[in-house]
Amino acid sequence: MSDAFSAANIQQYVKETILNRLRQEGITGSEKKLQTDRSRQQGTQAYSMFTEMLRERKGKQASHVDLYSDGDLHKSFKVTLKEIGFETEFNWTASKYDTEIAANFTEMYADADEFYNDVESLTPDELDEIALRIYKQVENKLNEIISR
Repeated sequence: MSDAFSAANIQQYVKETILNRLRQEGITGSEKKLQTDRSRQQGTQAYSMFTEMLRERKGKQASHVDLYSDGDLHKSFKVTLKEIGFETEFNWTASKYDTEIAANFTEMYADADEFYNDVESLTPDELDEIALRIYKQVENKLNEIISR
């Protein structure tokens, strides 16, 4: 049963869930779609017109903000299990944007900490999915033990 509760497995579930959501949808833990201030001002979908043009030229999607420009930010993401719960954290200075990235989202967030905390968190459905995944692993392991 230890596999289901191993720190490494739980950390990996949380990490994959958050990073996949950002890459695929550009949605935060509070289920807000990330949209830069410039995008809001220009009426574009996610990025400024200029950034959308650059991303498309590079073959990158421009339909949502994925915070993946150079990949360094995503690679820096860590999940640490605590006695109760867990803590998530990007190394915001690992990105080429440094900590200035939050300055692109001032219309969505009151301050940088609010932005960081929202991006680094799980949605309620994701928490349920991770709990169910662990539950199923435990159930399978118990059935295995019982059937011996």
